[in-house]
Amino acid sequence: MRSVRDAKAKKLGEFLKAKRSQSAPADLGLPESGHRRVSGLRRDEVAAQASISTDHYLRIEQGRRNPSDDVLESIARVLKLSPEEREYVFELSRGAGAPGSDSRRDPEEPPLIPAAVSQAMHSMPVPALIHNGRFDFLAANRLGRALYADLLERQPVQPNLARFAFLDPFSREYLPDWGDIADQVVASLRWEVARSPLDEDLSDFIAELATAGDEFTRRWESQNVATNRPGSKRVNHPVVGPMTLNYASMEIQGSNGLFFSTFTAEPGSPSEEALRELDRWAATREMQSEDPAYEEVRSTTGRGL
Repeated sequence: MRSVRDAKAKKLGEFLKAKRSQSAPADLGLPESGHRRVSGLRRDEVAAQASISTDHYLRIEQGRRNPSDDVLESIARVLKLSPEEREYVFELSRGAGAPGSDSRRDPEEPPLIPAAVSQAMHSMPVPALIHNGRFDFLAANRLGRALYADLLERQPVQPNLARFAFLDPFSREYLPDWGDIADQVVASLRWEVARSPLDEDLSDFIAELATAGDEFTRRWESQNVATNRPGSKRVNHPVVGPMTLNYASMEIQGSNGLFFSTFTAEPGSPSEEALRELDRWAATREMQSEDPAYEEVRSTTGRGL
């Protein structure tokens, strides 16, 4: 039976191989002239620059050896990994129960929305929602539900932001910068797979998204990774029109992998007025107070949100 450690080692090897193929010899001051059978760097070139044997590096890429932190640091330097990519490879190098592991996902435990977080969300005057690492839309305040009203109507059972992006053509109308959002979604999903490599439901979900074709598979195979960093997105809302919203997302401590996201507009901007109009529309529409959620998701008070 495959262990978490083995699964992570395999994904680490796949990631390093992809990044090696994307690296140019010139990045290391190596000549690019002559016949090269592979794109990017050769294994022996990475190994030499990282001061390890080629066999050692080969075993790491094949998922047959878990590198030490010093070796992994050297490889990250040679491949010029970004801070997020470096954090990602160290996450993969930590197997189940390994010293220093900070795994935040326990597939046996249901996600938990703390009551204080729920209360804060519903008191906020801006759109706010709670989702997990695979972008299941689990809870939201009134403005959050209004912002994603079409998503909730089109996916009434278990709304999912990633499924909406890749499998619903309407997402390209709703998200003018669809390509950038798609990149971010896939890069974040890679993090979730790294943390839960044996999660069969998650694997099935990735396979479902792959039915979108090249738009998803091309991004998935690029092995790009990203965390939920703050940013901005343009939204073309069917009711209030275009908005540019700043968003921020943070992991909820003690929730077993849930994230709290908020959306704000620049003060005095047309987008801020659009949010006010959205709030008025939500009030007249009497948005339902019942949040879409897994049955397992409960607040710490023991009640559904």
